[in-house]
Amino acid sequence: MTGSGKTEIYLQISDFYLSQGHSILILVPEISLTPQLQERFINRFGDNIGIYHSRQTPKQRYDVWQKARNGENKNSNWN
Repeated sequence: MTGSGKTEIYLQISDFYLSQGHSILILVPEISLTPQLQERFINRFGDNIGIYHSRQTPKQRYDVWQKARNGENKNSNWN
């Protein structure tokens, strides 16, 4: 249901876990929703996030995966 506040709940839960030093993974059910959700997360947490989807090149997906694997998507505001 659009406009029901789910994204704000995702943001609040993400904020809680990030403030505890954990990482988060958000799965988006439809690629067309990615830009909107990405903007909301960047506005809330800064641009140090990883976006991984099927419309990226293999190199772009690999780079995002490597950064996540190496813990490079940490935002100092969360610690």
